[in-house]
Amino acid sequence: MKRALIYAHYDRDGVVDDHVLHALRAHRETADQVIFVSTAALDERQQQRAGQYADQILVRDNVGIDFMSWKQGLALLKDVEAYDELVFSNDSIYGPLSPLADVYERARSIEADLWGLCINHQFSRHVQSYFFVFRQSLIRSGVMAEFWDGVRPLADKMTAVRAYEIGLSRFVEERGYSIGALFEPHWLSPLEKLRLIMSDISPRAPLRSLKFTSRVMRTKTMNPNHELWHHMIEAGVPFIKVELLRDNPHDVGLDRTCRYVGGKAPYYDVGAMRDHSLRTRADR
Repeated sequence: MKRALIYAHYDRDGVVDDHVLHALRAHRETADQVIFVSTAALDERQQQRAGQYADQILVRDNVGIDFMSWKQGLALLKDVEAYDELVFSNDSIYGPLSPLADVYERARSIEADLWGLCINHQFSRHVQSYFFVFRQSLIRSGVMAEFWDGVRPLADKMTAVRAYEIGLSRFVEERGYSIGALFEPHWLSPLEKLRLIMSDISPRAPLRSLKFTSRVMRTKTMNPNHELWHHMIEAGVPFIKVELLRDNPHDVGLDRTCRYVGGKAPYYDVGAMRDHSLRTRADR
């Protein structure tokens, strides 16, 4: 299986963080080509850090979001149709917590032309863009090239999400191809919601627990990367979203999350994960 990775990076402090190096090291083991594209102001030392595992490095102006980085990174890749899979990922996730080879082995059973780690039903059903993969059917048919040819810089993140993250899945399906993922949430029954609440509740954080309970009970569509992070890991997704630990917008109990990661992946540097989330918090 011949595979290439295009990895999108941004850091407001101009740093190639340790959690990024961990990801690049893991991708290096499963990809024949690794292209690293950053919109951060990386000095020579930081570029050298990424260069330990990347075949090519592109530092570009911070115009457009990750889809523009992926587009420009893809343009650097030679003989695109020679690859069985083209992987697009970014630094918005911590991990992998286990070898990426396991992810690709599990993905063999996914009958889809575009696959990823997670399908989200918010707005509409789509493969989430922090990790998605084009298979040969899309690469050689010209569908992938057609999609990237239409990608333009969009300054507003939400507009870009609708146009490109959600739009990519729609684009693929409208042309008669299929999407899939390692994890796709279903509508939770009242009993399943109760179990989710009970697994998260903490007497040491009553206000947070109350907010989490209220959200779970009133929400129809869960954000799988937040409320269902545990379910995703059990399904074979070895990543946790940065925004979960850094921002925790949905009041998830993070103590349990960190303990789980420490137990599930003892070789993963939980300290680096914590340090990065603290460094990049909006309120410092």
